[in-house]
Amino acid sequence: MGANSAAQSALMTQRRSNLGPALLVRVGTLVVSPGRALHDIQGRERGGVGDALAILLIGVLCFRLPAVVRAALMVREASLAGTLAQLLGILGQDLRPAVLVALPAGVAITLLAGRGRRDPTVDVELGAACSIPYLLLSGLAELASSLLPGAARVLGPTMPVVALAWAFLVFVLGVRLARSRQPGARGAGEPAAPASERAAPPRRVRVAATILGGVLAGALTMNIVWISHNRDTVAPVGRGVRAPAFVLPRIDGNPGHVALADLRGKVVLLDFWARWCPPCIALAPTLHDIYGARQSQGVEILAISSEGSMADKAEVQAFLRQYPAPYPNLLDDQEVGGLYRVVSLPHLVIIGRDGVIRRVMVGQRRRTEIDAAIQQALDN
Repeated sequence: MGANSAAQSALMTQRRSNLGPALLVRVGTLVVSPGRALHDIQGRERGGVGDALAILLIGVLCFRLPAVVRAALMVREASLAGTLAQLLGILGQDLRPAVLVALPAGVAITLLAGRGRRDPTVDVELGAACSIPYLLLSGLAELASSLLPGAARVLGPTMPVVALAWAFLVFVLGVRLARSRQPGARGAGEPAAPASERAAPPRRVRVAATILGGVLAGALTMNIVWISHNRDTVAPVGRGVRAPAFVLPRIDGNPGHVALADLRGKVVLLDFWARWCPPCIALAPTLHDIYGARQSQGVEILAISSEGSMADKAEVQAFLRQYPAPYPNLLDDQEVGGLYRVVSLPHLVIIGRDGVIRRVMVGQRRRTEIDAAIQQALDN
């Protein structure tokens, strides 16, 4: 009877341990016991990349839901490919820095493991685990900044340092684990225990998993509530909407500013672009030709550099000297891009003579399509 009671107790403990999502338990382990988490990844020879991607996707949904909803609603204005490009742009805001952490960490762990102990497949998984701290902290910073706008000034410079320090700690533990392998052995040298034989996670891991799940659920709930009370803010700026006014400085070598209000009575095409956007660069000659053909008809084009406040103004000016445009080029610190809900580039906005938006086009477009939209705006 005693043996049966012990077995039943163990089974109940096992079932309780399986109640929480496995992902939260694994990430909770990485938070409070990173050495144990890395050992588990090495034993299973997988898990780091999958967990990092899962946290990336969940974080985008929970912390950036307004941007996701806004991009989805843009399907009326954009092509399906353009909508997907916007969603990928949102994903890329966290993916790019995470990859810049994960790949170098994986390569460095392989190199530092030592001869006979290197296992690139497993080391990539360990390197990916180093990016999870960044993903978690960036999401928390996004949440805090949305709740407390003033927090952005503090979290902006502080959070990357904290995230990198945490990632470096995980990296050091990963190197130590890799160097402890038996020469010639693969991974940990022993397979991970089957799920039915694994012990219940420690209390502190369960607490960390619960807190993490609560934060994610709370962020998702707050964003849903915020969206329900701010539908006009989330709604895309598309056709039929009065174009938001702005004044921006020129960055094309000509002095002064350009105000949208001064162009009332003309059809205006706004071209949000950036140097790092190949489709934007490919579209520029088409816009140059359209401007040459349409300027005399009362059409104006404003190119708006959307590289953000961190862009090197001198580099943008040097680029424009090498590739000049026949119409004004303006510098935006993403404030105007925010007014027009610009998520991905290129982003074209055609404004009628009355200041009302006639068409929004996201992604690469053919000249015939742009020309037809301009002609329609001229006819109205």
